[in-house]
Amino acid sequence: MVEVGDVAVKIAGRDAGQICAVVDVLDGKYVLVDGSTRRKKCNMSHLEFLDKKIKIKKGAETSDVRRSLSDAGFKILDVKKVKRKEGKEKPTKLRKTKKSETAVEKKTLKKKE
Repeated sequence: MVEVGDVAVKIAGRDAGQICAVVDVLDGKYVLVDGSTRRKKCNMSHLEFLDKKIKIKKGAETSDVRRSLSDAGFKILDVKKVKRKEGKEKPTKLRKTKKSETAVEKKTLKKKE
């Protein structure tokens, strides 16, 4: 039986190979994990549980989970916040203007004839 605080390694998906801890048990098949991974609902068959457990409350914040994992001796990678680049102004397309009046007048004259 899986409990809150169980430590696991993700073995499938984008976060494969990263350490995580169970934050909440959703049902018999899914758990909410957090830690070195993104906080996500995860299928238990995609996790390999270790024999370690950390002390966290149900629904604990990401910072608390990361701190508990690092205190337990696991290496947690820091998430870097990327600064957005200052976007250059895109050139605006020039709107098409009406043709000169002389050309329009010529067309109307041809139609009348």
